[in-house]
Amino acid sequence: MKRSLVFAVLIFVLGSSFNIAAAGNMDPKAEQLLRGMSDLLSNAKAFSFSTSETHDRHKKSGKTGQVEFSRQVVLQRPDGLWMQATGAQGKPGIRLV
Repeated sequence: MKRSLVFAVLIFVLGSSFNIAAAGNMDPKAEQLLRGMSDLLSNAKAFSFSTSETHDRHKKSGKTGQVEFSRQVVLQRPDGLWMQATGAQGKPGIRLV
């Protein structure tokens, strides 16, 4: 749940305007792309995206295993956020509405 909340905050930060000049010496093309993305997201009334993720998990035994899941996120301004993570076997995981 904590990781999902951090992820949701990250989405809001990406969607709001920020000072790109603070990034220092940035390639002009990269800055143009970043500004375009920032403008697009900050002006969007709603957007959604999906991910497929694989994370390493360290077990108490000292072994490392991999965990796979997918995430669907829908953001609708000014105050709508829906997110769901589903495990590799299709079992629902975290759901934030």
